[in-house]
Amino acid sequence: MIVLAWLKSPAARWKTFVANRVNHIQETSNVEDWSHISSKENPADLVSRGVDANVLKNLSLRWRGPDWLQQVEASWPKCEEIADISEEKKNSSPTPVVSLLTQLSQEEVFTKFSSWNKLQRVTEYCLRFIHNCRYKTARC
Repeated sequence: MIVLAWLKSPAARWKTFVANRVNHIQETSNVEDWSHISSKENPADLVSRGVDANVLKNLSLRWRGPDWLQQVEASWPKCEEIADISEEKKNSSPTPVVSLLTQLSQEEVFTKFSSWNKLQRVTEYCLRFIHNCRYKTARC
């Protein structure tokens, strides 16, 4: 359902990774030909649900698909639900940027710290802080 929501919107609306794939699908196929199938009726989901191979070989769903697929397309179920796709949208408001610029001579940097090891630790701490600011991750 998420992919269907992506496909029904302009590709430029999404982050680059999704936008590139959505654009390719929109250019090479008719978006109206795409539809949703519930997990319960999806033959590809059988294995991920742990269906035994001996049972799988005799399942009609595995070999023929859901029963409604054998009927005329007009009678296929319609999906009216809208998926939450806000995570893949480009940010409409820019992320605030904070910057601090200081200039120290090499001599000042080396005399500011009592040892080479301490200078390395402080430098690593600063670099880690910068990395964490750029790449926010969910923390438990």
